[in-house]
Amino acid sequence: MQTTYWHEAMQQRLSRRRAIVATGAFAAGAAFVAACGGGSSSDDKSSDKSSLVAKPEDTTAKAVPGGIWPSAGTPLPANLDPTANPSVAGFVYITSVYSTLTKYGRAIGKLPAPDAITGDAAESWEMAPDGMSITLKLRQNHKFDPRPPTNGRAMTSADVKFTWDRAVALSPLIGDVYRPKNPAGQVESLSAPDDRTVVIKMAVPYGAITQLLAYYFFHVMPKETEGGFNPKTEARGSGPFTVQKYDPTGTGVVQLRKNPDWYVKGRPFLDGMDKYELAEYAQSLAQFESKAVWTYGVKQQDVLRVKRDHPEMVLRLNATPAASSPAQNSDFIFSQREDSVFKDIRLRRAASMLYDRDLYIETFFGTADFKAAGIPLETLWNSHLPVQCLNWVDPRNMKELGDGAKWFQHNPAEAKKLIAAAGLTGKVPYAWRALTSNVNFNDTGVVVSNMLDEGGLSLDRNPLNENDWRQWKIKSDEAFSGMFQSTSHGFNDDSVLVSKYTPQGTDRVSTKPIPGVTDAVLKIQSELETKKRDEMIKALQRQLADLMLDMPQETQQRQFSLNWPWLKNYGVFTSNGFSLETSSGRPYTEFWYDASAKT
Repeated sequence: MQTTYWHEAMQQRLSRRRAIVATGAFAAGAAFVAACGGGSSSDDKSSDKSSLVAKPEDTTAKAVPGGIWPSAGTPLPANLDPTANPSVAGFVYITSVYSTLTKYGRAIGKLPAPDAITGDAAESWEMAPDGMSITLKLRQNHKFDPRPPTNGRAMTSADVKFTWDRAVALSPLIGDVYRPKNPAGQVESLSAPDDRTVVIKMAVPYGAITQLLAYYFFHVMPKETEGGFNPKTEARGSGPFTVQKYDPTGTGVVQLRKNPDWYVKGRPFLDGMDKYELAEYAQSLAQFESKAVWTYGVKQQDVLRVKRDHPEMVLRLNATPAASSPAQNSDFIFSQREDSVFKDIRLRRAASMLYDRDLYIETFFGTADFKAAGIPLETLWNSHLPVQCLNWVDPRNMKELGDGAKWFQHNPAEAKKLIAAAGLTGKVPYAWRALTSNVNFNDTGVVVSNMLDEGGLSLDRNPLNENDWRQWKIKSDEAFSGMFQSTSHGFNDDSVLVSKYTPQGTDRVSTKPIPGVTDAVLKIQSELETKKRDEMIKALQRQLADLMLDMPQETQQRQFSLNWPWLKNYGVFTSNGFSLETSSGRPYTEFWYDASAKT
């Protein structure tokens, strides 16, 4: 049999395990776990002393103001403009500087439910009984940046209307929600009848509108943006922090400082944050280990070594997968064109059964290393909603997902029977995003293709450069007749479904309505009762599992993070938004510096 990438990767892991056993390193690792316990951090009274992993503890009652938190590793955005910014990474800096109309809630150990959403720029709102509009009252005396040209003035509805009109004209994200640009969009218009009132009219009854308004696509900008300052390099927001320095080409730093006029008294605790761009992983890691920066996204394969060398560091298992809700994931789309072999449901199911999800997770997330060190780690499989979604149904749970769960199981023998029954001959077109700058995308596409190829689904491989891949994604199955590695996203569960399973969705699996699916998605979107909508979403996952119109990848897992113990509340709170720490739920405002713990 031909040696493949994933076989080589696993052989390397097996060889490493054999070497560890032969040299007694497993015993040394076990001794390390026993000796370190929960580490020597003063943050870890809540840690189980038989474990390296700290338990989340809310230390807010002990918090004191002050301190500048240095961090490293996140690429600096191309610009700071929250309307025109095309990069999700850019919102790492933007969400703590500008306000959204509503903001996500906060929780410990799990994602907060939608009913935890509260006001941000808006302090109250009222939904129309028919769900076709929402009227919001802006927070009184909610001030913009004290520097010119805003000069600390209070936000009015004219700023919201200005931002909306600007987003309609410029935003690369507005098409997800704006009906005139997308027949599946929820929002029809926004008006400002008086200085403190904003009225949003929906195109359909939409009970999840407050979730949409908490999402990062709509940060309120001041009217002075037009001609008053350059929003690409400066910011004049109303959030808990202000941008004091943005230097992506020189020192590679963004300096954020506390907004003393933020509406929550006593927050933020920190005086500020300095975020450095250190492009080289080795350089960033060295800075982290030398205490020059307090946090860093250490690669999972290096986490145990770093913890061993610095036992005082706090090791945590993130409460949710690497990307929080809203869902962001990769999926393999099976073309529904008439000339596609995947019009045959047997081949879609066979492909899914050839995909070894556990092996994929172990290969790309290094889970075996933590288990070998005595640290239990639950792995997660995506259904046709990613694991970050509140109504995600575990594909390994036959009782919850139904008969369709069997198509998620790795079963090459059954897959080969289905391929034979379908009478497949010749090669199947297979295209993936072969990014030279993103090893993960390139390698995942190769690994999955080898799993399918070795299982008997012969593939005609077509690695796509970034430009071609984006064109294929826009055209969906008009561009391909086989299998295509795509991406999906959304600000909540139903928006993911709309994006994937309606012909107008930005992540559509088909250019035509899907019988029995597209109508169900639109009914979910229009359901105003939360519990009923949740049940409809779970029922649709069961239907999609059986149809297998696309094959989800396991691109998100719970991962381990490290930080120096004097940054308190770090990794404790969870929120929605596109990242655990950068949503409008403002976890940044809860972090605090414990000078007594600094060594």
